[in-house]
Amino acid sequence: MGFQDSESMKCEVGVTLPYNTPVVGCEINPNVRVKCFDSLEAPPHSLIFNWFREQTNCSVHHVEVATVQCISCVTLKLPVKESYHCSTKCFSDAWKSHLARHRHAAETVSKTSNGDGQALGKLRSCGSWPAFGYTSLFGECSVVVEREGKAWVKVGSSKTYVPSMDDFGLSLRLESVAVDCSLGIPLSPVNIKVTDPVIIAPASRPRCMIQIDRLKKSRNFNFEAQFSNAGTFSVLSYNILSDLYARGGMYSYCPAWALAWEYRRHNLLQEIIGYDADILCLQEVQSDHFENFFKPELTKCGYSVVYKKKTKEVYTANQYIIDGCAIFYRL
Repeated sequence: MGFQDSESMKCEVGVTLPYNTPVVGCEINPNVRVKCFDSLEAPPHSLIFNWFREQTNCSVHHVEVATVQCISCVTLKLPVKESYHCSTKCFSDAWKSHLARHRHAAETVSKTSNGDGQALGKLRSCGSWPAFGYTSLFGECSVVVEREGKAWVKVGSSKTYVPSMDDFGLSLRLESVAVDCSLGIPLSPVNIKVTDPVIIAPASRPRCMIQIDRLKKSRNFNFEAQFSNAGTFSVLSYNILSDLYARGGMYSYCPAWALAWEYRRHNLLQEIIGYDADILCLQEVQSDHFENFFKPELTKCGYSVVYKKKTKEVYTANQYIIDGCAIFYRL
């Protein structure tokens, strides 16, 4: 950004990423704070954000910058560095070796795909290189900058960023700076955050359900059917783990990116909706997530709701929040 040499630095920008391993399709929403050096309040300012993706070189001509990527390699989860080429001619010239790797990868996936046929479909479409094709890495308006002797491609200019398949296997860089609103001069040094390489989230595993018959033998429960003239209904009870509590060492066995709310929320919603229950009893529903996510999303599915949050709220991220219980029901 070129702001580091300014003599008007009056504050500093502190940036904390929710996790250091970005996930394709999962929004990165950093926590940003501005601290003033010589007063309690920072002067009127605006924040400028720039996201960059690590530039990579051709897998064949190692000194050439990559401009295209083989999308088949990405789909088949082959080593990402082998998918980059400096030109379409380079890609087509290397197609024979590419085809062999694609077929081997497709056969491997097919053996572990439980007969779903997807991998075999990929294998059959390996007849010629245009069947898979490539994707351009840089658009006409792409900006390439050099930082500490390394080239980076600008991919965003907002606070948040959602990694795409183009970012897979590459690191991201966030540069943040505070700028005087009226004069347009920098008030802080540039804060720099560099992530680990972007990953693709693993496929969800099916739930291991406990059969009721097993409980009959171990506990004294009465499972005899009892009917009512009013009919039947289904109830789901689910503790979704409030983001407030998904912190520290309590869940050290779980990677930080998998605990992040931006990753968990869509998986939770998909599973909850999938049970198609008449009544949903959700615990540890954070107040802001209830208002901004669960209530609008489940209302679309025909649910009404009653929400009761705890009495003592916690101040975090510039707002008061706390968790509670939400009961969604369909009449």
